Amino acid sequence: MRKLIYKKIGGWLGLLLLSGLLAGCESNPTAPVDTSPSKTTGIIQVGPTTGGAVVSTVSPLQTLQTMGVVSPATTGQATPTVTVRTVVPITAGPGSAQARDRVTQAVEQLTANQTFRYKLVQSGELKSGTSLTRFEAQGGGEWELPAFHQLLTFSQGGQTQKLEAYGTDKQLFQRVVSLVAWRRVTPLVVGPFPDLKRLESGANFKAMGQESLNGQSALKFVWEMPASGFFPAAGGPESLGALTVSNLYLAFDPAKASPAQATIWVNPANSQFLRYRLDATLTNGDTTLVYGATYDYYDLSSPLSVTPPNDLPR
Repeated sequence: MRKLIYKKIGGWLGLLLLSGLLAGCESNPTAPVDTSPSKTTGIIQVGPTTGGAVVSTVSPLQTLQTMGVVSPATTGQATPTVTVRTVVPITAGPGSAQARDRVTQAVEQLTANQTFRYKLVQSGELKSGTSLTRFEAQGGGEWELPAFHQLLTFSQGGQTQKLEAYGTDKQLFQRVVSLVAWRRVTPLVVGPFPDLKRLESGANFKAMGQESLNGQSALKFVWEMPASGFFPAAGGPESLGALTVSNLYLAFDPAKASPAQATIWVNPANSQFLRYRLDATLTNGDTTLVYGATYDYYDLSSPLSVTPPNDLPR
Protein backbone atom coordinates (compact mmCIF):
# COMPACT_ATOMS: atom_id res chain seq x y z
CA MET A 1 0.00 0.00 0.00
CA ARG A 2 2.80 2.45 0.86
CA LYS A 3 4.45 1.77 -2.51
CA LEU A 4 1.13 2.32 -4.23
CA ILE A 5 0.67 5.64 -2.39
CA TYR A 6 4.13 6.79 -3.42
CA LYS A 7 3.62 5.71 -7.00
CA LYS A 8 0.43 7.74 -7.20
CA ILE A 9 1.91 10.81 -5.54
CA GLY A 10 5.54 10.87 -6.69
CA GLY A 11 5.48 8.93 -9.93
CA TRP A 12 2.44 10.60 -11.44
CA LEU A 13 3.14 14.20 -10.42
CA GLY A 14 5.35 15.05 -13.40
CA LEU A 15 2.81 13.58 -15.82
CA LEU A 16 -0.01 15.46 -14.12
CA LEU A 17 1.84 18.74 -14.45
CA LEU A 18 2.42 18.08 -18.13
CA SER A 19 -1.22 17.29 -18.79
CA GLY A 20 -2.60 20.03 -16.54
CA LEU A 21 -4.46 17.49 -14.39
CA LEU A 22 -3.43 17.64 -10.75
CA ALA A 23 -5.48 14.80 -9.31
CA GLY A 24 -6.82 14.32 -5.81
CA CYS A 25 -7.73 17.99 -5.17
CA GLU A 26 -11.36 18.76 -4.41
CA SER A 27 -13.00 22.10 -3.91
CA ASN A 28 -15.20 22.71 -0.90
CA PRO A 29 -18.47 20.99 -1.91
CA THR A 30 -20.51 23.75 -0.32
CA ALA A 31 -18.65 26.61 -1.98
CA PRO A 32 -19.87 28.09 -5.29
CA VAL A 33 -17.58 27.28 -8.16
CA ASP A 34 -17.60 27.83 -11.89
CA THR A 35 -18.86 24.57 -13.38
CA SER A 36 -19.19 25.59 -17.00
CA PRO A 37 -17.93 22.84 -19.35
CA SER A 38 -15.31 25.13 -20.89
CA LYS A 39 -13.61 25.61 -17.52
CA THR A 40 -13.99 22.36 -15.61
CA THR A 41 -12.01 20.01 -17.83
CA GLY A 42 -8.48 19.67 -16.54
CA ILE A 43 -8.93 22.26 -13.79
CA ILE A 44 -7.29 21.73 -10.43
CA GLN A 45 -9.79 21.39 -7.60
CA VAL A 46 -8.39 22.93 -4.42
CA GLY A 47 -9.71 22.95 -0.89
CA PRO A 48 -8.84 19.71 0.91
CA THR A 49 -11.09 18.05 3.41
CA THR A 50 -10.48 18.53 7.10
CA GLY A 51 -9.24 15.00 7.66
CA GLY A 52 -10.40 15.10 11.24
CA ALA A 53 -8.58 18.34 12.07
CA VAL A 54 -10.39 20.88 14.22
CA VAL A 55 -11.01 24.03 12.18
CA SER A 56 -11.84 27.27 13.95
CA THR A 57 -15.01 29.06 12.88
CA VAL A 58 -13.55 32.44 13.88
CA SER A 59 -12.63 34.45 10.79
CA PRO A 60 -9.03 35.69 10.32
CA LEU A 61 -10.22 39.29 10.62
CA GLN A 62 -11.98 38.48 13.89
CA THR A 63 -8.70 37.05 15.15
CA LEU A 64 -6.89 40.28 14.33
CA GLN A 65 -9.69 42.28 15.95
CA THR A 66 -9.43 40.18 19.10
CA MET A 67 -5.71 40.96 19.30
CA GLY A 68 -6.44 44.69 18.91
CA VAL A 69 -4.66 44.87 15.55
CA VAL A 70 -7.69 45.82 13.45
CA SER A 71 -10.58 48.09 14.23
CA PRO A 72 -14.00 46.33 13.98
CA ALA A 73 -14.97 49.03 11.48
CA THR A 74 -12.79 47.34 8.85
CA THR A 75 -15.28 44.56 8.21
CA GLY A 76 -16.99 46.52 5.43
CA GLN A 77 -15.69 47.52 2.03
CA ALA A 78 -14.13 50.75 3.26
CA THR A 79 -10.36 51.13 3.42
CA PRO A 80 -9.15 49.14 6.47
CA THR A 81 -7.79 51.08 9.43
CA VAL A 82 -5.09 49.95 11.81
CA THR A 83 -4.96 50.55 15.53
CA VAL A 84 -2.01 52.84 16.26
CA ARG A 85 0.64 50.96 18.20
CA THR A 86 3.76 51.99 20.01
CA VAL A 87 6.66 49.96 18.65
CA VAL A 88 8.12 48.05 21.57
CA PRO A 89 11.73 46.86 21.37
CA ILE A 90 12.03 43.09 20.99
CA THR A 91 14.58 41.64 23.38
CA ALA A 92 15.90 38.13 23.91
CA GLY A 93 14.64 37.57 27.44
CA PRO A 94 15.56 34.28 29.15
CA GLY A 95 13.13 31.44 29.69
CA SER A 96 10.37 29.80 27.64
CA ALA A 97 7.58 32.08 28.90
CA GLN A 98 9.56 35.20 28.07
CA ALA A 99 10.46 33.81 24.63
CA ARG A 100 6.79 33.08 23.92
CA ASP A 101 5.92 36.65 24.86
CA ARG A 102 8.63 38.02 22.54
CA VAL A 103 7.39 35.88 19.64
CA THR A 104 3.77 36.96 20.19
CA GLN A 105 4.86 40.57 20.44
CA ALA A 106 6.86 40.33 17.21
CA VAL A 107 3.98 38.75 15.27
CA GLU A 108 1.53 41.37 16.58
CA GLN A 109 3.82 44.15 15.41
CA LEU A 110 4.17 42.57 11.96
CA THR A 111 0.39 42.28 11.56
CA ALA A 112 0.01 45.89 12.75
CA ASN A 113 1.64 46.96 9.47
CA GLN A 114 -1.14 47.74 7.04
CA THR A 115 1.11 46.76 4.11
CA PHE A 116 4.24 44.76 3.38
CA ARG A 117 5.84 42.60 0.71
CA TYR A 118 7.37 39.17 1.14
CA LYS A 119 9.52 36.62 -0.65
CA LEU A 120 8.56 32.97 -0.21
CA VAL A 121 10.38 29.70 -0.84
CA GLN A 122 8.68 26.34 -0.26
CA SER A 123 10.70 23.16 -0.79
CA GLY A 124 10.44 19.48 -0.03
CA GLU A 125 11.65 15.95 -0.59
CA LEU A 126 9.43 12.89 -0.78
CA LYS A 127 11.33 9.66 -0.12
CA SER A 128 10.01 6.12 -0.37
CA GLY A 129 12.57 3.34 -0.21
CA THR A 130 15.19 4.20 -2.84
CA SER A 131 12.91 6.64 -4.72
CA LEU A 132 13.22 10.39 -4.27
CA THR A 133 11.04 13.26 -5.53
CA ARG A 134 12.07 16.88 -5.01
CA PHE A 135 9.84 19.91 -5.49
CA GLU A 136 10.08 23.65 -4.92
CA ALA A 137 7.96 26.78 -5.20
CA GLN A 138 9.51 30.25 -5.30
CA GLY A 139 8.04 33.71 -5.56
CA GLY A 140 6.39 36.16 -3.23
CA GLY A 141 3.45 38.38 -2.55
CA GLU A 142 1.97 41.54 -1.09
CA TRP A 143 -0.20 42.20 1.96
CA GLU A 144 -2.64 45.07 2.40
CA LEU A 145 -4.76 44.49 5.47
CA PRO A 146 -6.82 42.32 5.28
CA ALA A 147 -5.96 41.01 1.76
CA PHE A 148 -2.94 39.36 0.21
CA HIS A 149 -1.88 38.26 -3.27
CA GLN A 150 0.73 35.55 -3.89
CA LEU A 151 2.44 34.27 -7.05
CA LEU A 152 4.80 31.27 -7.02
CA THR A 153 6.60 29.17 -9.62
CA PHE A 154 6.25 25.48 -8.76
CA SER A 155 8.97 23.14 -10.07
CA GLN A 156 9.08 19.34 -10.00
CA GLY A 157 10.74 16.82 -12.30
CA GLY A 158 11.82 19.46 -14.81
CA GLN A 159 8.29 20.83 -15.16
CA THR A 160 7.07 24.22 -13.89
CA GLN A 161 3.71 25.83 -13.22
CA LYS A 162 2.72 29.30 -11.99
CA LEU A 163 0.56 29.18 -8.85
CA GLU A 164 -1.48 32.21 -7.84
CA ALA A 165 -3.47 32.88 -4.68
CA TYR A 166 -5.65 35.73 -3.45
CA GLY A 167 -7.19 35.87 0.00
CA THR A 168 -9.04 38.13 2.42
CA ASP A 169 -10.77 37.64 5.76
CA LYS A 170 -13.83 36.32 3.88
CA GLN A 171 -12.51 34.29 0.94
CA LEU A 172 -9.46 32.48 -0.38
CA PHE A 173 -8.83 31.45 -4.00
CA GLN A 174 -6.01 29.63 -5.76
CA ARG A 175 -5.29 28.61 -9.34
CA VAL A 176 -2.72 27.13 -11.67
CA VAL A 177 -2.26 30.14 -13.93
CA SER A 178 -2.03 28.14 -17.16
CA LEU A 179 -5.40 26.55 -16.38
CA VAL A 180 -7.01 29.98 -15.98
CA ALA A 181 -9.91 29.18 -13.63
CA TRP A 182 -9.80 30.05 -9.93
CA ARG A 183 -10.99 27.62 -7.26
CA ARG A 184 -12.11 28.43 -3.75
CA VAL A 185 -9.91 27.14 -0.90
CA THR A 186 -11.12 26.37 2.62
CA PRO A 187 -10.44 27.03 5.39
CA LEU A 188 -9.21 30.62 5.21
CA VAL A 189 -5.76 31.72 6.34
CA VAL A 190 -5.10 34.78 8.51
CA GLY A 191 -2.34 35.95 6.19
CA PRO A 192 1.23 35.23 5.08
CA PHE A 193 2.66 35.12 8.61
CA PRO A 194 2.49 32.96 11.76
CA ASP A 195 -1.07 32.63 13.03
CA LEU A 196 -1.43 34.20 16.47
CA LYS A 197 -4.05 31.60 17.41
CA ARG A 198 -1.64 28.77 16.63
CA LEU A 199 0.96 30.26 18.94
CA GLU A 200 -1.31 29.19 21.80
CA SER A 201 -0.60 25.53 20.96
CA GLY A 202 3.14 26.12 20.59
CA ALA A 203 5.70 24.73 23.02
CA ASN A 204 9.40 24.89 23.90
CA PHE A 205 9.84 28.55 23.00
CA LYS A 206 13.51 29.53 23.09
CA ALA A 207 15.58 32.66 22.49
CA MET A 208 18.60 31.55 20.45
CA GLY A 209 20.61 34.74 20.66
CA GLN A 210 21.70 37.19 18.01
CA GLU A 211 23.02 36.54 14.51
CA SER A 212 23.47 38.28 11.16
CA LEU A 213 20.70 37.92 8.55
CA ASN A 214 21.11 39.55 5.13
CA GLY A 215 23.48 42.08 6.62
CA GLN A 216 21.18 42.96 9.52
CA SER A 217 21.50 42.10 13.17
CA ALA A 218 18.70 39.74 14.16
CA LEU A 219 17.38 38.07 17.29
CA LYS A 220 16.42 34.44 16.65
CA PHE A 221 13.51 32.67 18.37
CA VAL A 222 12.39 29.07 17.88
CA TRP A 223 9.44 27.00 19.07
CA GLU A 224 7.57 23.80 18.29
CA MET A 225 4.00 23.46 17.09
CA PRO A 226 1.79 20.51 16.12
CA ALA A 227 2.53 19.54 12.52
CA SER A 228 -1.20 19.48 11.84
CA GLY A 229 -1.17 23.26 12.26
CA PHE A 230 0.44 23.91 8.90
CA PHE A 231 -1.67 21.41 6.94
CA PRO A 232 -4.15 22.98 4.49
CA ALA A 233 -7.05 21.57 6.51
CA ALA A 234 -5.99 23.75 9.44
CA GLY A 235 -5.60 26.91 7.38
CA GLY A 236 -1.82 26.99 7.53
CA PRO A 237 -0.40 29.67 5.20
CA GLU A 238 2.88 27.73 4.95
CA SER A 239 1.23 25.06 2.79
CA LEU A 240 -0.57 27.46 0.42
CA GLY A 241 1.11 26.76 -2.90
CA ALA A 242 3.31 23.69 -3.20
CA LEU A 243 1.27 21.46 -0.88
CA THR A 244 -2.25 22.63 -1.68
CA VAL A 245 -1.60 22.07 -5.38
CA SER A 246 0.48 18.87 -5.34
CA ASN A 247 -1.39 17.23 -2.41
CA LEU A 248 1.83 15.46 -1.45
CA TYR A 249 0.82 15.68 2.20
CA LEU A 250 -2.26 13.45 1.79
CA ALA A 251 -0.32 10.23 2.41
CA PHE A 252 0.45 11.36 5.96
CA ASP A 253 -1.61 11.55 9.14
CA PRO A 254 -1.04 14.95 10.81
CA ALA A 255 -2.09 13.52 14.17
CA LYS A 256 0.88 11.13 14.06
CA ALA A 257 3.44 13.65 12.80
CA SER A 258 6.32 14.91 14.91
CA PRO A 259 6.09 18.57 15.96
CA ALA A 260 7.14 21.12 13.36
CA GLN A 261 9.78 23.70 14.20
CA ALA A 262 9.08 27.39 13.67
CA THR A 263 11.73 30.10 13.67
CA ILE A 264 11.56 33.88 13.43
CA TRP A 265 14.22 36.58 13.13
CA VAL A 266 13.58 40.11 14.43
CA ASN A 267 15.77 43.22 14.15
CA PRO A 268 16.32 44.37 17.78
CA ALA A 269 17.10 47.95 16.71
CA ASN A 270 13.75 48.72 15.10
CA SER A 271 11.67 45.60 15.98
CA GLN A 272 11.24 44.82 12.27
CA PHE A 273 10.07 41.26 11.59
CA LEU A 274 12.65 39.95 9.09
CA ARG A 275 11.99 36.26 8.47
CA TYR A 276 9.73 33.37 9.38
CA ARG A 277 10.60 29.72 8.64
CA LEU A 278 8.78 26.45 9.24
CA ASP A 279 10.39 22.98 9.03
CA ALA A 280 8.52 19.69 9.27
CA THR A 281 9.15 16.00 8.69
CA LEU A 282 6.23 13.63 8.05
CA THR A 283 6.53 9.84 7.98
CA ASN A 284 4.33 6.95 6.91
CA GLY A 285 6.19 3.65 7.15
CA ASP A 286 9.22 3.98 4.87
CA THR A 287 7.79 7.07 3.15
CA THR A 288 9.01 10.45 4.41
CA LEU A 289 8.17 14.01 3.42
CA VAL A 290 10.63 16.72 4.50
CA TYR A 291 9.13 20.17 3.99
CA GLY A 292 10.17 23.75 4.63
CA ALA A 293 8.76 27.24 3.98
CA THR A 294 10.63 30.53 4.38
CA TYR A 295 9.10 34.03 4.33
CA ASP A 296 11.33 37.13 4.06
CA TYR A 297 9.50 40.40 4.78
CA TYR A 298 10.36 43.85 3.42
CA ASP A 299 8.79 47.22 2.48
CA LEU A 300 6.80 47.25 5.70
CA SER A 301 4.13 49.98 5.67
CA SER A 302 5.15 50.99 2.14
CA PRO A 303 2.56 52.34 -0.34
CA LEU A 304 0.97 49.42 -2.20
CA SER A 305 -2.47 48.17 -3.11
CA VAL A 306 -3.81 44.60 -3.20
CA THR A 307 -6.94 44.42 -5.32
CA PRO A 308 -9.01 41.36 -6.31
CA PRO A 309 -8.10 39.88 -9.72
CA ASN A 310 -10.70 40.77 -12.33
CA ASP A 311 -11.50 37.14 -13.13
CA LEU A 312 -12.25 35.91 -9.59
CA PRO A 313 -15.54 33.97 -9.31
CA ARG A 314 -18.41 36.12 -8.10
